[in-house]
Amino acid sequence: MNLQDAADLSTALAAIATFVLVAFGLVQLRALQRQVDIGQQSSEAAVSAAEAAHRAVREAARARIDEQVARVVVLSQRPQWPPLINPHLSHDGQFQLFDSMTLHGFVDLQGQRLSTVSGGSW
Repeated sequence: MNLQDAADLSTALAAIATFVLVAFGLVQLRALQRQVDIGQQSSEAAVSAAEAAHRAVREAARARIDEQVARVVVLSQRPQWPPLINPHLSHDGQFQLFDSMTLHGFVDLQGQRLSTVSGGSW
């Protein structure tokens, strides 16, 4: 083997090594592209999960608000007028109406009927 044959052999080996490295690089690029695609899919899934969580929080807030909203009471009879006044509870000189809990357990100590408003006088 002379010097020219050794140079040709080393050039051939270098070309083969270069080819192997290029092939390995292409495999790496494909794997990297798959990782990028998987990352994008994960990102889209995370965004959609965050949107779903946001919608769930908004719905829970609506449900809590609906629970705290005042209820509508429909009376099957006309309300009593004039309203009942509690003569024992006054606030700043103004009498207050009986609420249902006060009226339920109220016993008039003087044996009189509950006071009502009549013609603007007490």
